[in-house]
Amino acid sequence: MVVALIEALIPKNRQTIEPGHFTIFTAYRWQWIAGFISFVVYMVTTFALYVPDWSFTVDQDRERRRYTVECGMRGHLGPACNGVGYVDREVWGINHLYQYPVWSRLKDHAERLKQWVPMGVILLIVAIILHFTDGEINYLAIVSQTLKSYLCRILKC
Repeated sequence: MVVALIEALIPKNRQTIEPGHFTIFTAYRWQWIAGFISFVVYMVTTFALYVPDWSFTVDQDRERRRYTVECGMRGHLGPACNGVGYVDREVWGINHLYQYPVWSRLKDHAERLKQWVPMGVILLIVAIILHFTDGEINYLAIVSQTLKSYLCRILKC
């Protein structure tokens, strides 16, 4: 996002650059620098920041339940215990994106997603087959264009 903002907001005179192996780096050096700095900040936040245990409350059936998430570690990549999520909760609060926390819906959500996994696997297999066989995705449009060209040759359009 930072790189896209730099690209959109900084006016740039498009100069002619000699082709070479490192032209992409020299032409867009500020975008590369911003992207690298963003990457380093994200990695340091994810793997070096200590995430303590934290808790949240959920209102269910006219009663409040308090849940505790046990983290107490660094470098965890799960949604509840990663460093970036910790910074997000501390700066913006736990419910700034959603009215109800994700952690309370996680098991139910996983159950609903199970029905989509077979279809996703089948579509992935079809995509791989089409890619390696150079299969046409929009086959009907190609057939109609071919048929139209044959008819034009026969009818001398």
